[in-house]
Amino acid sequence: MNDSGTVPLCIAMPSRSHPPQPAVDLSVEGRFLAINRARLLRIRELLSPEQSRFVDTLPVLFHLNDPALPGFLSKQTPAGIREYTPTWIELDVAEQMTGAEHIRPVFMGSLEIVGIYLLGSTGTIAHSAHSDFDIWICHAPDLDEPRVEQLRRKAESVSRWAKQLGLDAHFFVFSPDRFRGGERPQLSTDSSGSAQRYLLLDEFYRSAVIAAGLPPVWWLTPLDEQGDYAGCVETIYLQSPERRGQYVDFGSVAQIPAAEFSGATLWQLYKSLSSPYKSILKLLLLEAYVSSYPAYDLLSLQYKRAVCAGMVDLDTLDPYLLMYRRVEKYLMERQDWQRLEVARRCLCLKVGYAWSRNGDGWRRRCLEALFSAWGWDGDQVSRLCDRDNVSLHTIYGERRELVKALTTSLTVLAEFARPHAGGAGIARRDLAVLSKRLHEAYDRTANKLDIFNRGSGTDLRERQICLHALPGANTREWALHRGAPPASGDATPIKTASGLVEIVAWGHFNGIVGAETEISVVAPDPQSALQRVDTIRQVLDKYFSITDCHGDEEGDARVNPRVTRAVFFLEPGRALAHEIPGDLERLKIHGPESVDLVFTTSWGELYCHHYVDEQRQGKALFDSLREYLRACLASGDASWPKIKVCLVSNPGENAAAGAMERFIDNVSLASDRGRLDVVSALRAVC
Repeated sequence: MNDSGTVPLCIAMPSRSHPPQPAVDLSVEGRFLAINRARLLRIRELLSPEQSRFVDTLPVLFHLNDPALPGFLSKQTPAGIREYTPTWIELDVAEQMTGAEHIRPVFMGSLEIVGIYLLGSTGTIAHSAHSDFDIWICHAPDLDEPRVEQLRRKAESVSRWAKQLGLDAHFFVFSPDRFRGGERPQLSTDSSGSAQRYLLLDEFYRSAVIAAGLPPVWWLTPLDEQGDYAGCVETIYLQSPERRGQYVDFGSVAQIPAAEFSGATLWQLYKSLSSPYKSILKLLLLEAYVSSYPAYDLLSLQYKRAVCAGMVDLDTLDPYLLMYRRVEKYLMERQDWQRLEVARRCLCLKVGYAWSRNGDGWRRRCLEALFSAWGWDGDQVSRLCDRDNVSLHTIYGERRELVKALTTSLTVLAEFARPHAGGAGIARRDLAVLSKRLHEAYDRTANKLDIFNRGSGTDLRERQICLHALPGANTREWALHRGAPPASGDATPIKTASGLVEIVAWGHFNGIVGAETEISVVAPDPQSALQRVDTIRQVLDKYFSITDCHGDEEGDARVNPRVTRAVFFLEPGRALAHEIPGDLERLKIHGPESVDLVFTTSWGELYCHHYVDEQRQGKALFDSLREYLRACLASGDASWPKIKVCLVSNPGENAAAGAMERFIDNVSLASDRGRLDVVSALRAVC
């Protein structure tokens, strides 16, 4: 153990029992391996002790089929990692992590796992203790599908175990041989429907870290022979036949089909709806690639060129910084200074916390070099990195610039897709759909809650807010102020809304109103209003989360949005009946005084509709039902979301709320699909 009490990392790398052949420069491979080991150490620096031990234990879990280890399914599950033998340190860590005793390090079966590889921001300047892991589990090509499925199930079980450690680990199980032959692994990044095999491989070659197993033979192929990559690999194996089992071959990235950029654009635009600051750099990198098509120089080849030239400095070779520098060069050539500032802000929002919280670490050193090159002074840096003190005005301004940058990228990449996409007509159609979706996500329209804090990493929680009922004979407007009640009505609110539910929901989904936020109310009956606020907060907190505004990342980006959650907030005016009314006229008599309908969609949109009916003749309920049915029917989806009814002034009347929920469900089922004949639907259940 070292002074900090943590166990040092020791990942077994491929052994070399044969003398080097003159046709292969092993010093290049040695540099790649040294970079790999150093990046593994950086991963440990950025994780909690328990999380870093997960990285240590990961190869052991898949090398051995021990019933005492997490993820164990059966002795028949594929196991055994090639060119890997657990060290006693790794076994000790595995026993500490899992509570197992006397794990046998020897694997006696066939070695059916080619390697385990960590991808993406892992070990880069952009990685933190809160980052997730994308992990490739590559298996032998001769495994039949039932055994591959067993390996997938084991990976899912290990993922659930990692979740208990506070770590998001996403496993992707596939055969490198089949990948090289054109089969894509079942990755979430392909859920957009367009192939991204070569761009995915480009990212792998420049960012992957080997946790255990075989290194890629791509390391050994000369740069000037990438055009005949397959022939070059075969030559290496013919000259040294014993090497054929010591490397893994994922294929070449020398030429990426133009149509693949359409699919990549589609997916990054989709991801930008929930994580815009993360996606903009990748979209700009795609722009940089297509700007020089077909002679684009991929980052993976730049990375390899540097290593072949003798470069081993991790700061210079950091995959995330390599991506930023390529984007910076592209935007400077275009003299696109506005989007360059957006790119710099996105980079800082991704890693800026290291500026103030990680002391004199290597990330701070990299950031200082960048800030100096950009000409940024200390105040400028502090304003950007200190996200806890950012004003809403600043957030709104940043979002406007971000949306403009996203829209520009969409335009540039769509123009490229038209002449070059060839047979990828579907991808071009998808781009048109995504363009519409991009605008709908960020446009401020009536009844849609403005979620301005997507992906900014900014904590906007207020310690104290005041909700003020605005005076007026014909208005039910509310204003939200920071801090204690304002001394006069002249104070400028940060938000006004047409109803109490809307303003509380706006604060909830933007992260302004948290569990610890103290709320005061200025209203004719403040005590009653405060009770209603508490009820609304509890329901929103229970049935919605801030992640609901991220949308369904696993769904199809091209389909129409569907309603995913819906809550009807009813202000009864007087007690509702505990049973469904017997006819439409009785329904009108028992109608609520006001209804607020809050619902989310699979596109990450949030809506709040406010309806008033002081005569309690059913109009508010009628109008809210019509809007709810319209939103549900618009998607063409055959399923209806689970709904919740909350009686704001009488939250304890569970029987009445339950009866109303059943009533709305029955109205939904009775409505004709594709029609909004709400009256007929109401009559069918009354």
